[in-house]
Order: sequence, then C-alpha cells, then structure tokens
Amino acid sequence: MYQNNYKKSDRQQNYVEKAVNIHFNEKDEIVGENGTSYVDVANEVIKLLKPGSLTTSKIRSILSMIAEIYKAVVIDINAKLSDEMISRIQYFKIRCVYEAGRELSVKYFLSNANIVELIKEIGDNRKRLINYYHYIEALVAWFRYSGGKD
Repeated sequence: MYQNNYKKSDRQQNYVEKAVNIHFNEKDEIVGENGTSYVDVANEVIKLLKPGSLTTSKIRSILSMIAEIYKAVVIDINAKLSDEMISRIQYFKIRCVYEAGRELSVKYFLSNANIVELIKEIGDNRKRLINYYHYIEALVAWFRYSGGKD
C-alpha cells in the first residue's frame, strides 16, 4: 500500500503567500496598492510564484474558462450582465475553487492573484468583467514572459 510521507505543512512551505491588495477602483479598473495598474499587479503576482510550481497549461486553462464568458459579454451592449452571465461567472468561480483543491500550486496562484475574491466584486457590472478578463490575460502574459514552463 502506498503511504504518503509528506505532510501538508511540508508542501505548503514551498510556497510564499503574500496578501496583495488587489481590487476594483471607482472606475471599475483592477488596481493594486497605491493605484498600481492591473498590468503591474499581474507582474508582481507572477514574481511571487515559486519557479516551476505552475505550468502554462494550468494558468491558460483558467484563462480559457473565463474567455467563453468574455466573448459573450463583449458583444452585449448592456451595462449590466444578464442572469445567465452571472450564473456562468459563478460556475467559473466554482471551477477555480475545484482546481485549487486539486493542486496546491493553483491554490496559491489563485490566492495571490485574488482571482476568486475579485469575482465577488464583479457583480452584474459588464465593465468589471471585461477588466477582470484583461487582468487574467496579463497574468498569463507575464507568466509566459517570465519563463513559465509548459
């Protein structure tokens, strides 16, 4: 019988978790502390990752999940999201939580990037969802730029 010799706390020691204040501002833009742009915030989040801890395919799978919602929302001219879109966003949130539960590196990435918490702030605001998608795109771009592994 297989015995796991690693304690959860041993695995967690390989990751640095830093609470970064990432939120939507009054203009519905994602910013960090002192109003730092989402592009710079994404770069800082990626710098927190332990080298080799996360794969490009994992981070891109998160982008692809939200991309389907983004495609539907970007063509809709209404300022408020429909109930169907809100439901799809909630499903995306659950998928993120599931992926975080499956792999510790994903959990720390989602936590440091504030991915799940930002979903709560979207509400029914179309502009916030679009900016949220751009933030996730920036995370993927910085990850790949920094040499993220496949």
